[in-house]
Amino acid sequence: MLDLEDIVSRRDAIVKSSEWEQLVDLFKKSEDIYLAGNGGNFAVATHAACDVGRLTDKNIITLDSPTMITSVANDWGYDNIFVRWLESQKNKIQLNEKSLIIGISSSGNSANILNVLNWGKSQNISAALLSGAKSTKNDEGVLEVACGLKYFHTSEILALILFYELIHAGGGVCPTIGQEVVRKSMTKVPLASS
Repeated sequence: MLDLEDIVSRRDAIVKSSEWEQLVDLFKKSEDIYLAGNGGNFAVATHAACDVGRLTDKNIITLDSPTMITSVANDWGYDNIFVRWLESQKNKIQLNEKSLIIGISSSGNSANILNVLNWGKSQNISAALLSGAKSTKNDEGVLEVACGLKYFHTSEILALILFYELIHAGGGVCPTIGQEVVRKSMTKVPLASS
C-alpha cells in the first residue's frame, strides 16, 4: 500500500505550529498573493490559486503560461523564472506591503523558488516557503512551514490540503459537493453540474 506518511496527523501538527500561525497572519493581511511551484507543485499552485481566488476575497495568481515559462527560462535561465515573471508584471500588478509570495517546494531547496522568495524579501514583500522537507538553503529571513516529509507525492498532497486550511483560516468556506459557493464580496454562485 502507498505510504502517505500519516498526512492527517502531520496536518494537525503543522496547523498548531508558530510558523503556520505566522503564515495565516500573512495570508489574512495580504490582498495580492503570488504562488510559485515546480512539477507537481506547479499543479498545486495553479489549483490553489483557482480555489483561493474563488473562495476568498484575495487576488491570487501563479505563473501558468507555458509561453511565458519557456520564454523566460530560455532568456534568463530556469533559476530566474519566477523572479523575471514578477518583474515583468510590475506595470500590471501592485507589489507592496499587502503582497505575499508563497513558494512551494518538496525538497525546500529549489533554486527558482528560493530566488523568488529572496527577491520578494529584497523588495519588502512578505515571502513564505511551504516545504515538504526542511530546507537546507532557505534564507532565515524567509518564513518556512516545513512538513517533515519523505516523499514527493505526500508533499504535494499535503501542500494542497494546507491551502484549503489557509482558505478556512482566512474566513473562506470550502463548500461540500453540490453546495453553492459564497464569497465574502459576492453573491451566491451555483456550482456547475457534472
